[in-house]
Amino acid sequence: MQMTKCLDTDIRPDKCILARERIKNGLLRRMDTLRHAIKESSCKHMIHGIIVFLEEYIKVHLSEEERAMRHYGYPSYFPHKEKHERFAAGTLALKEELLELRAPGARGAYELSVKTVHMVVDWVNDHVTKDDKEFCWFLGHRFF
Repeated sequence: MQMTKCLDTDIRPDKCILARERIKNGLLRRMDTLRHAIKESSCKHMIHGIIVFLEEYIKVHLSEEERAMRHYGYPSYFPHKEKHERFAAGTLALKEELLELRAPGARGAYELSVKTVHMVVDWVNDHVTKDDKEFCWFLGHRFF
């Protein structure tokens, strides 16, 4: 999934909703792929790429979303940003666990993959579908 900016100069609510849906679907598609790899016992070959993707998602999408929230004066900016920071911290913990797995004879890719799926699916269900939706609603009611 190519990183999609949260917003650009076009702040129409339908654009925000479409961007949110693309992001949600991209995250869930990756987790479905990882679930399949878990079932096939091949998750150790893809968990690194998933974590790299999550780091890029944080760097590009979440920072862009926060910039837009500040720019448009979103009143729930600080609690929203706090959730981003917790997700970033969770991703960093996954990365650290992945680095430990690279030691000779280390095992645990299955457990790390399951943790990753749970974290990202919870993120989509709790944050993307609720909190990001509220931000889109805010934009729609503030400007249209």
